[in-house]
Amino acid sequence: MLKAIFNRQYRAKGSGNVVFVFNVTGNEADLAKFKEAQGEFYREDDEKKPLYFTTNYIGDKIDLIITKNNKVMVDDSQIQKAKSLSNSLGGNLGQAIAEVQAKQILGIKTADLAPEPEVKPAE
Repeated sequence: MLKAIFNRQYRAKGSGNVVFVFNVTGNEADLAKFKEAQGEFYREDDEKKPLYFTTNYIGDKIDLIITKNNKVMVDDSQIQKAKSLSNSLGGNLGQAIAEVQAKQILGIKTADLAPEPEVKPAE
């Protein structure tokens, strides 16, 4: 499995689009497939480690897949599941579930956002 961790971002000169750069890791076989699939777009950092570029940011830690057509893509299956669940429920419940799932996908722990419960000693 190919994993990628956010490295940096920059604005492309021609289009002005923001490009997000990720460091790619995986086993030797997966990295060889990644290099082949990227073809002329394959790039490495100064330490000869592979990089992945995208204009669609969906988190600091992502999984990459290689399609049947030999194209590298972000595995957005969790996002598609969350979207489907939110749409099928609709209303306030759908919105609440969508917010929790978005935080999970982006790696934000919901417990980190909630205040610590106050524990009172028993009387």
